[in-house]
Amino acid sequence: MFFFGAGVTRGRQAHRTVEALLQLVTDLNDRGRFYARRMRRFGDVAGADSVLAWQTGYPFGVNLSRGYPRYNPGEFTGPEMLARGEPDLCLLIGSETVADFPPESLEHLKRIPVIVLDPPEAEPPVPAAVRFTTAVYGVHRPGTAYRMDEVPVPLRVLLPTDYPSDAEVLNELLGRVAG
Repeated sequence: MFFFGAGVTRGRQAHRTVEALLQLVTDLNDRGRFYARRMRRFGDVAGADSVLAWQTGYPFGVNLSRGYPRYNPGEFTGPEMLARGEPDLCLLIGSETVADFPPESLEHLKRIPVIVLDPPEAEPPVPAAVRFTTAVYGVHRPGTAYRMDEVPVPLRVLLPTDYPSDAEVLNELLGRVAG
């Protein structure tokens, strides 16, 4: 099992490094059973990776702008796109990991409108043009989290709240944009 972190996915040639790692894993699978798994700091990224891979065939670094999935970490990952100044607006769901972005990415975030969905008491590391306070799964809302080995873990409500879920806010935004 190869666990890799943010250091492998940063820099101008990060997509080549990830490509080489995935090719190594593919080659090693001729002799046994090998995996590569990205390590992250916050949130249920194993679940996000699993759903994205299920929907597109790729775990992260996916661009859907042409109507089909294109995979290229480094080109299509958020920090790199921000560093190149490409986005003209950013929607952050759980802004805490933004603090780990490269300085040039953070500078671009300060120049564009940012919409943030964050749990109560969270302080976004960049100014938000619009901020939604949302419920926390496994505290305020039921849900499912995925362990690093992709085993789903059901979550129950421990503390009821009136805060909306991320899904409720996102569906409302989608309805207003599409309508």
